[in-house]
Amino acid sequence: MASIVTIYGTGEGQTAKVADRIDDELGTRGHETTTVNVSEAGSVELADFDAVLIGASIHMGRHQKAVRKFVTANRDVLVTKPTGFFQVSGASGDTSEVGEAEAFGYLDEFIDATNWRPDRIGLFGGHFAFRSMAFWCER
Repeated sequence: MASIVTIYGTGEGQTAKVADRIDDELGTRGHETTTVNVSEAGSVELADFDAVLIGASIHMGRHQKAVRKFVTANRDVLVTKPTGFFQVSGASGDTSEVGEAEAFGYLDEFIDATNWRPDRIGLFGGHFAFRSMAFWCER
C-alpha cells in the first residue's frame, strides 16, 4: 500500500480532527499514514511519501498563510505525486447556492495563489467557536 502524509493548518482544531479522521480511514485501508501540523512540517521530506494530502481551514476569508506558503514552497514536489486538498469552513458546510459559491471561491483563490491544482478536493463544514467570540456579547 501507499505511504501518505497529511499536512494541515488549523485555527481552532477542527482541521486537525478532520486530518486525523482521514488518516484513520486511510490506515484501515492498509496505507501507512503520517499527520503533521504545517507549523512542524519544515522537516518533512515530501519526496519520501507516495502521496500528499494538504488541509486548511478558512479564517477571515482566507486559508492559513502557513499552508499557502508551504504549498508554494513545495509545489515542484507536489506536482510529481498524487495529491489532495481539503478545506474546512462554515461555507463548505452550507449546501445553499450562496454557501457553495463562497466555498468554491475560497478554493479558487487558494489554487490561484499557490499555482497548485490538487488531484482530489474535499470541502468539509467547519465549527464556529461561539465561546471564543464571547467578547462580542459582553457589555
